[in-house]
This record gives sequence, structure tokens and C-alpha cells, in this order.
Amino acid sequence: MSSDEDRISAELKAKIESERENWARLDQVGINQLSEKQELQRRQMWWEVLIESARLN
Repeated sequence: MSSDEDRISAELKAKIESERENWARLDQVGINQLSEKQELQRRQMWWEVLIESARLN
């Protein structure tokens, strides 16, 4: 991988981890707002698709 690809991959991984932490925080504090959790899940899946796409390209 080129340094640009490495940098982009690292940035995407960091964004996914941040989204996972946000989701875990929602669970921990017992927030019962399913729509917010669904939005975080949607974003997490989107970032994972981007990372996989970056790996394939």
C-alpha cells in the first residue's frame, strides 16, 4: 500500500472505532433512543464498506 492508502485506511479505522465507542457509550448510560443507535450502526456499516473498498482498490 502507498503511504496515502495507509493514511486513509488508518483514518477510516479511527472513525469506525469512534463510532463503536459512541454506540458503546449509549449502551452504558442506558439511553433508550433506538433511532440514535440505528444511525450509529448505519454509519459504522458505511465506514466498514469504505475500508473494504479501499483495501480492494
